[in-house]
Amino acid sequence: MEEMHLEMLVATTGLYAGILALIFLLLSLRVSQARQRLKIDLGDGGNPEMARIIRVHANFAEHVPVTLILIGAIELNAGPHSLVHALGIALVVCRAAHAWGLGAAILAVRAVGAGGTMFVLMIAAIYLIYQFAVAL
Repeated sequence: MEEMHLEMLVATTGLYAGILALIFLLLSLRVSQARQRLKIDLGDGGNPEMARIIRVHANFAEHVPVTLILIGAIELNAGPHSLVHALGIALVVCRAAHAWGLGAAILAVRAVGAGGTMFVLMIAAIYLIYQFAVAL
């Protein structure tokens, strides 16, 4: 019974990891396509459009892994399933908003995505510390 319970828990974070991996793949393809179109093999070639596309991809890569690890840790520590889903959904929405806002240079959407991501990260971190403190 315990093994099935752990499989269900990992599957929930896995769902959000899978969705975010697909977004990451799209961002990676966008970098590759821009490199071909702009004929830039390495770096941004001093091109502002290429720099923005690279930054969107890199920002996603910087924030998503650690946040997913925290969400997975909450789940593996038997945190509330509703919290895991809320954090996962918020992370997907915020990362998509940030990528779109930064890519299209829409400051308000970018800010919501960035701020929301930081909020998810903060909530997950605080909840994990709380889980540990309560277990003492």
